[in-house]
Amino acid sequence: GGFATVCCMANTTPVNDDRTVTQYIVNRAREVGQVRVLPIAAMTKGLKGETLCDYADLKMGGAVALSDDGLGVRDSTVMRNVLSYAKTNGLLVMQHCEDLSLSQGGSAHEGDVALRLGIRSQPAEAEAIMLARDIELVALTGAPYHALHLSCEPSLRLIREAKKRGLPVTCEVAPHHFSFTDDACSSFDTAAKVNPPLRGKAHVDAVIAAIVDGEVSA
Repeated sequence: GGFATVCCMANTTPVNDDRTVTQYIVNRAREVGQVRVLPIAAMTKGLKGETLCDYADLKMGGAVALSDDGLGVRDSTVMRNVLSYAKTNGLLVMQHCEDLSLSQGGSAHEGDVALRLGIRSQPAEAEAIMLARDIELVALTGAPYHALHLSCEPSLRLIREAKKRGLPVTCEVAPHHFSFTDDACSSFDTAAKVNPPLRGKAHVDAVIAAIVDGEVSA
């Protein structure tokens, strides 16, 4: 068992937002020589969602894709530019879909479990709303786009519809989002605190159905 290739995200210290950092990762991996390491560079400087990085330079340094990892780009104009320049440079955009104005401070899925426990929650729509915006920006720019760790029915429905439209959109889901429901939060076990949060059974069933149907790429 084990891993032969690792695609490392940009949320390192320092952030992988310039060619020097990208090349260091590539060179260090080559020195160690155990696995192939493919850097995913930042979409924006410092992962702040404001200023685009130099994508051509990052690609020359060895970057294979772009992502701000756990921080979705909130500004629609910035995201449009990310997609446009990523396409020009032949780089895939990988987005963490989360509208922080809806989700901020929420530690669990908005539903019966969070209500019963008195835990501040976030709705599934916080994920789906950003994804819906991004899909329309993909239609506008034609750039390839990958949605990271989707967790809810409305998001997977949007992916299905985007593929029917012929848009270059893919997605992935994480094992815990098709293995556990938000009932796992009932004991206040911090191992069940993930982002996006564990969802209710209907959402888990939707994730499994999307895997079975082939809508989920990974």
